Amino acid sequence: MCGLNWNTRQELLSDPFVEITGYLVNFKDPEQGIFTFNHMSCKGTFAVKVSFFTDLYKGEFFEQNIAGDEKCPNYCLNKFELDSCPEKCECAYVRDVIQLIKNFPK
Repeated sequence: MCGLNWNTRQELLSDPFVEITGYLVNFKDPEQGIFTFNHMSCKGTFAVKVSFFTDLYKGEFFEQNIAGDEKCPNYCLNKFELDSCPEKCECAYVRDVIQLIKNFPK
């Protein structure tokens, strides 16, 4: 909205005015989920696919999706819930990527 462009992912993540605000899950393909961000100086909101950030994650990937299971804390159903997921679920790595984004040096 303010016309600002970031030439690299590092520029985007290190911008002190950029804040991750949400995650829209894609249960069929977690890579196609969406992160939402606010740019605090212009109050604009923008979205970026999870796949743009996946390589930041160096942990374990799980094959089974446990969404809807009694063990599932249902974090992915709340787009504003940005905490890490304690379960071994296919989508859990995305929540760890969120932590990496939130804690990226500004």
